[in-house]
This record gives sequence, structure tokens and C-alpha cells, in this order.
Amino acid sequence: MSTQCLERNKKSVKAYCTVLRVAGWVLLVGGVLTAIWHVIAMPRIPRYMLYLFLPEYVDSYLYPPILALVLAQLITYIFDREYQPGWLLRTAERIIYLYAVLVLLQTVLRYIYFITGFTTPQNEWLICSVLTLLLLAKLTILIGLGRLLRLVMPMIEESRTLV
Repeated sequence: MSTQCLERNKKSVKAYCTVLRVAGWVLLVGGVLTAIWHVIAMPRIPRYMLYLFLPEYVDSYLYPPILALVLAQLITYIFDREYQPGWLLRTAERIIYLYAVLVLLQTVLRYIYFITGFTTPQNEWLICSVLTLLLLAKLTILIGLGRLLRLVMPMIEESRTLV
């Protein structure tokens, strides 16, 4: 990408990063409050059921805003020469791998919950195969993103020192 293209789009990218940061923080605070509300406001749910739904709350409410904040830091790191990567960007690879483990845990809990409680032998194989396919797709994407981030960060640092 040429430097002219970067300079032309610098204003719109800065605006996008600002929107991404604000949206990420708003969604993160809202997600934490929603997760706390789900834990407190549902006393009728037995505690073992709460452990079943907790990974889904984290998956739905906490990881998307964290990934939005990581993306905002990455874009700022690419465009701003003086910007040093923040804590989220430095640990983003581990955060993505932790997210992959959470997805795996969530799928295993769904297997246990649905197969033991709601399935009949006729449709058990269908549910297992669909959940396995979705799990493999998500894990492949997440592990690929983690590996890509591990490879891209040194490249960005090297390109910053060359200019």
C-alpha cells in the first residue's frame, strides 16, 4: 500500500478507530453489567446451570468488545509511528487462544447438556455433527487469527524501523 493512499485515508481511519474504541468500551461495560445482571437476577436457576451458561455470556458479551479494542489498537499501531502497542495488543494472541478454549468448553458443555437432556437417539448424531462442524470452523478461524497476529506484529515493528 502506498504512503499516498495511507495519507488520504488517515482521517477516516482515525475516525473509525475512535468509533471502534468508544463502541468497544460501551459494549464491554454493557456486557459486564449484563453478565452480572444475569448472575444476580436469576436466582431460580440452579448454580450448575449457571456454569453451563457462563461461557456463553462471556462469548456473547465480553469477547467481541475486547476484540474491537484490540483491532483499534492494531490499526492505530499501523498508522501512528509514535504509538507503542497497548497491553491488549501485546496480549491479543493469548486472548484469542483463550477465546478458542472458551469456545471448546462451551461446545463440550452443549454436548453434555443437549445429549443428556433433550435428544432422542434418532437426532443425536445430527446435533453432534452440526456442533462439531461449528466448533471446528470457529477454532480454525481463532487459531488462524492468533497465528496471523503473531506473524504480523514483528513485521509491523520492522517496517516502522525501516522508515
